[in-house]
Amino acid sequence: MLTFLKNFLLFFLIFSLVSCVSYKPIFDQNKKFNDVGQNVANQDFENCRIQADNHLKQYKAQRIANEASRKALLGSIFGGLMGLVFGNSFESTISGAIAGGIFGGIYGGASVASEGNLKPDEIKQKHITRCLNQQGYDIIGWY
Repeated sequence: MLTFLKNFLLFFLIFSLVSCVSYKPIFDQNKKFNDVGQNVANQDFENCRIQADNHLKQYKAQRIANEASRKALLGSIFGGLMGLVFGNSFESTISGAIAGGIFGGIYGGASVASEGNLKPDEIKQKHITRCLNQQGYDIIGWY
């Protein structure tokens, strides 16, 4: 049990440190960008990012719950099968299913909650790109 707690705390520490990272657009140097410059373009990006956050936060909790439920179910099935195959008892099957469900649910919820930090949030990037395109910018990628 102590090893589990150490591993969980290590995971949480790494997750917290990585969550400080965010993705930014790469502006094409079109007429709009050349007219206003990098500083104004960055400010326009920040305004679009805030708009995207405000609009998308209403969907985030539901997406977290859906993904956590889906991964918990898959984890329970996988854990139960592993318990059945390697444990050769009903108790090990139940224990595997419970453990798989817990870890699957945590992983599923954390994967959506960390979008934009651990991996790009594609919906948010599309929203920001559209917002910047409407202002005359061209986005050629993200870093």
